[in-house]
Amino acid sequence: MGERREAWFCRLDRSALRHDDADELSLYLGRTEAPGWTPVRARDVTDVPGADGHYRLQVIGSLPVTDGELRRWNEAAEASLRELAGAEGDLSRVRDLARTWRHIRMVPLAGARLRRRERLGEERFRQRFRAVAAAYLPVRREVEERLAQRHAERQEKLRRGRERAEASRRAYQASFDAYWARFERFDAAARLPLWSYEVRDGTAYVSVAPSPTSAVDATELAGTLLGGPVEWAEAARRAAEQTVGAGEFDSWWRRVDGRVRNQRARDEAVALVVEAIDGTCRALEAAGRPDLVAITGDSSPRQSVLGWQVGFDCSALTVAPPVVPPPPLPLHQDSGGRWWYRTFDKDHGRPGHGSAVRDVVLAAGRPRGGPTGQPYWFPDGYRVAETRTDGYTDYTRHRRRWEFESPQRFAAVLFEDEVRYWSSTSSHRGTYSFRLAEFADPAEFGPFVRVVARVVADGFLRLVSS
Repeated sequence: MGERREAWFCRLDRSALRHDDADELSLYLGRTEAPGWTPVRARDVTDVPGADGHYRLQVIGSLPVTDGELRRWNEAAEASLRELAGAEGDLSRVRDLARTWRHIRMVPLAGARLRRRERLGEERFRQRFRAVAAAYLPVRREVEERLAQRHAERQEKLRRGRERAEASRRAYQASFDAYWARFERFDAAARLPLWSYEVRDGTAYVSVAPSPTSAVDATELAGTLLGGPVEWAEAARRAAEQTVGAGEFDSWWRRVDGRVRNQRARDEAVALVVEAIDGTCRALEAAGRPDLVAITGDSSPRQSVLGWQVGFDCSALTVAPPVVPPPPLPLHQDSGGRWWYRTFDKDHGRPGHGSAVRDVVLAAGRPRGGPTGQPYWFPDGYRVAETRTDGYTDYTRHRRRWEFESPQRFAAVLFEDEVRYWSSTSSHRGTYSFRLAEFADPAEFGPFVRVVARVVADGFLRLVSS
């Protein structure tokens, strides 16, 4: 038995005399080529004389065959084509004669003789067609059996692939569900008003509250203690583990305490930036808006704003963002997506410092904003302006426009701690997220947001420091 090679096969279908004829024939012709070659048309597979317009050609797939099998199958198909080509020629001559003498069709005897000769020619062609189909039938069955076997193998391979993909999906989903179910138990326990405490010698001693009226929940407790030393009674630990799970008390309390401290640090950072912007705005307004200039964010003068350029000294960002491993996803990690950390992203924008810490404009208005050509001043106070793209398509991503935010909104977005998963697959874009403040170590989160807030606040204050 010879070595098997992959061969592409073409099927040639035709009917005996008309397209709806009951007598049909299917021939199979194959061709082997170099590895990686793929036919794009049926004519690429075969160009055998006789495969004319009477045949419907279609590439149907490939098979591993030996040289002997391919030669035998092709010889049988080519012999059938030659035989039918000869029969087609005989039939064509009969029909040509009938067309030549068509003017005598209305003559009773001559017309009948002409029509009888045409019917006999078609009958002889049909007999030869059936003989060719019968002679080729064993080869046709052999090829179609092999094609069916290859199709079944491919379908089985696809089925196993789907099963593996489904098993992998279930494993990812189980990991995802288990991960978040644990933190749902933690959050549920943090909302239960079960605890009371007393402070002795600078240490808070926590126990189960004797009465619900005097009890506090864990979040309120952590907000009161703010990272101070705390001792939990053994009964209190057991009561918490009834909800969070055995052995999970320490992890639960670290999450509750860390979340409260991180949120407090974030709120303080937002307040510091807003206070700096508001103070700068008051000072500029009191001084009569000195050094007010038109700043162009694009090549078009219509894209200008009236204000002051605010630069940030990013060399002062000496504290690294908090490191938080992302949670598991209910999909393959190699699906082309990434977690977007915004200000807290080490690898986006300036190396190690995130994309949100970039120069902005403190805007008071826009030039030539009204029908009189006079500047348009924002009625609700100064705004923080940045140039951003119009979109992400090839048509819009090169276009820039000004986007204006209030000081409060600017500071809130600057310290937005929601981390989203962005995927090249639109169905997963922004679907999964988590709060960085709920998972980050307060020893990393707090110092980072404080130094970012100080850098941003100093950038605004420098407008009036001189």
